Amino acid sequence: MRTTDAPVIGMQTAAGLGQGLRSPRLQWLHARDFVTRQHPAHIQGLSADLEGLRILHLSDLHVKTKWSCAYDALIAQTLARQYDLILVTGDLVDDKRDHRPAMPTLCKFLSQLRTRLGIWTILGNHDNVRMGMELENVGIPVLLGERQVVQVGSGRVELIGAPGPERRHLRASFPKRFGPPDAGVPRIIMAHFPDHFPKLVCMEPDLYLCGHTHGGQICLPNGFAPFLHDKSPRHLCKGIHRMGKTHYVVNQGFGFSGLPIRVFCPAEVVEITLSGEDRTA
Repeated sequence: MRTTDAPVIGMQTAAGLGQGLRSPRLQWLHARDFVTRQHPAHIQGLSADLEGLRILHLSDLHVKTKWSCAYDALIAQTLARQYDLILVTGDLVDDKRDHRPAMPTLCKFLSQLRTRLGIWTILGNHDNVRMGMELENVGIPVLLGERQVVQVGSGRVELIGAPGPERRHLRASFPKRFGPPDAGVPRIIMAHFPDHFPKLVCMEPDLYLCGHTHGGQICLPNGFAPFLHDKSPRHLCKGIHRMGKTHYVVNQGFGFSGLPIRVFCPAEVVEITLSGEDRTA
């Protein structure tokens, strides 16, 4: 296992992009700004048409009814940086009991993000399967235990969404529905929970994208998180790691849940660039 110290390329705020290499020590009520982490992902035998493909990974939006200035900043970033894919790993809304009040804000936000090939999402434990139709109506497919192949020139990218929204929905039979990955075709598994990885590693993902833990949300100055709400080993509950061939990404999320505060744990998005060359070796 190798941990990647993914570089932070800057603070994004409603005032614009590139506000310096600082991280907010304290955020409250909602994300007013966020950091963007960059990670180069080496994929053996990658098609030339996929070289440099850029993926924006979002997670744990926890959208409520109020519009956040950070949404405007992220929309502007997607316009400026021209991502190829945007993948969202669940907890789209905050209210577990009633998703409906947040849906207009969520749909407005996601529909304004710009990407060349599309946006796909899965559901987290705060979400409801009834959200799917409303998201489909604004062009956001929900992968609920499903597979999608995205054609990029002569290359292909395989997206697989873990069943959800609860942990119990992932059954032992799920990985058996999919054969081994095709050579040179990146297999990306989108799962809300980090601790699903041991059950899904047999599917040989090139990228395993997840969230749920918020990176702890409230951390000590050294980054230690007292609460992570996941059964994975503590060091695998946040950050970016290399697990064999898999780039294992635990996004610390964009929103807030429970206490409306982040301490030493900024909202973040993760920018992943595919490459056939292993630049981390």
